[in-house]
Amino acid sequence: MDFGKLYVKYRFYAAFVVLVIGILLHIFVHKGWQWSIMLYIASISVILFDIFIGPMRYLQKKVEAGDIEGAKEAMSWIKFPNLLIKPVRQGYYMLQSNFDMANQNLDAAEANIRKSL
Repeated sequence: MDFGKLYVKYRFYAAFVVLVIGILLHIFVHKGWQWSIMLYIASISVILFDIFIGPMRYLQKKVEAGDIEGAKEAMSWIKFPNLLIKPVRQGYYMLQSNFDMANQNLDAAEANIRKSL
């Protein structure tokens, strides 16, 4: 199994688990606030990274390797592409339009190119 795929697919949920562990550590462990702050910072960082960057780096590796089906699967993991930061969002829509052009879906390809601009 590809560890990178598992990490990219489930890091958002794992960050919430780490956040809950930090909260429980803060509540139930005497002088556990130092470790809980470290867990808070790590989990919030991963959550923000997943929302604003998404799996685009993993997606880029799949496209460079020629694994188009894996790239399409990774693109389906992005639930809210409008939350991605602007350069990443442009790359997302450009890649989506390339996939649409390969499938001869020219209307959707044109709409995605317009979104990328």
